[in-house]
Amino acid sequence: MAHAAPMSVDQPGPVELRSLVGHRESVAGDTPLEDVHRRFAENRRDFLAVLDGGVLLGACARREIAMQLGARFGFALFARRPVREHLMAGALRLSVATPLPEALASVSARADENFYDDVLLVDEAGGFIGFIFVHALVRLQTRLLLGNISALEVSRLEIAEKNRVMEEDLLMAREVQMAMLPNAGAAVEPPARWRFRSHHAPAGGVSGDFFQLIRISDAAAGVLVCDVMGHGVRSALITAMLRAFSEELRPSRAIPGRSSPA
Repeated sequence: MAHAAPMSVDQPGPVELRSLVGHRESVAGDTPLEDVHRRFAENRRDFLAVLDGGVLLGACARREIAMQLGARFGFALFARRPVREHLMAGALRLSVATPLPEALASVSARADENFYDDVLLVDEAGGFIGFIFVHALVRLQTRLLLGNISALEVSRLEIAEKNRVMEEDLLMAREVQMAMLPNAGAAVEPPARWRFRSHHAPAGGVSGDFFQLIRISDAAAGVLVCDVMGHGVRSALITAMLRAFSEELRPSRAIPGRSSPA
C-alpha cells in the first residue's frame, strides 16, 4: 500500500537564545530625550537599551519618545530630560538560561499592543546582551511546529503500517480458526449415519468459541463445545490448544472418563 510522503522539515538542533540576538543598540541613562530621538533616526531601530554603566535599566521605544517630544510643548518640556525617566513599561527580559519553550511562552503571553516589541536578552548576572526580534522567535516556533507535525505524520504512517500487518495476521488467524471447525453440513466420518448442521459467527476476527464433531462408533458420535472466556487472540490460542488436546485424547473417546494413555 502506497502512502504519501510526509512533508520534510528539518528539525532545528538545540537553539541558544544568544544566537537569536538581532541588535545591541543602547544609550546611557542620562542621555537627553532629544539625543535619543536623533539616535533612533540614525539607526532606524524601534527600541534601545538604557544602561547605567554596565547595569541595564530597561528599554526605550521610538514611538513613545516621538509622542513625548511631539506633543504640545513636549519638546520644550522634555527634550533635555534624561531617558532614564522615560523607560517603556513592561519590557520583556529573558535570560540566556531561559529554556526555549518558556521563552516562547513568555512572548506569546504578552498583550497584543506589546507583542511585536523587541525582547531584551540578559546574561545570568542580568547584564545586557542584546535585543531579539520577535519575528525571529515566531519563525523559530513555526519551524518547530512544522517539524513536530512532520514527525507526527511519520509516526502515523508507521502505526498505520503496523495496524495493516496486524489486521492481515488476524485475518489469517481467523481463516485458520475457521478451517479447524467442521463444515456447516459435515458428516461424521463414513459411514455417515447423521449429518450435522452448524452456524458459527464469532464476535470479532478471532474468538474463543470452538466445537468439534467426533466419531465414537458406527452408532455414536460426540460433540465437543468450548467457550473460552474472553475474546481475541488469547482466547483463540487456547481453543487451538484444546483442539490439539482433543486429538491427543481420541483413543479414549469411547470412554470419556479414562485417562489418556502415556
